[in-house]
Amino acid sequence: MLFPHSSIAIKIIVHVQHLSNYEVTELMIVRRLRNMAYYTQTYTTSFIERLLSSAANLLDRLAARYAYGRIYRATMQELTALSDRDLADLGMHRSMLKGVALAAAKEKITLS
Repeated sequence: MLFPHSSIAIKIIVHVQHLSNYEVTELMIVRRLRNMAYYTQTYTTSFIERLLSSAANLLDRLAARYAYGRIYRATMQELTALSDRDLADLGMHRSMLKGVALAAAKEKITLS
């Protein structure tokens, strides 16, 4: 007797013979991956890099808030300068001006 468990070995050989080339290579890759050692590279950042990154993010947020406020104030100034009749022609009332100005500023900031 060549193989003590010859029926199992024959079944495995027949099974591998019926696999396509893709499946065989995939099976070989899986077997190799089980035996491989893994290496994970981690990047550490220094305190100064994190501090500078935080400062840059803070400045970006401040610049965006300033631009948002400028657009809001300019829109409010233009809308409040209109008469009630002009606003009615536009389909607006004075109570809607704040909401319209906020929406205009938000839209302008998200588009740019």
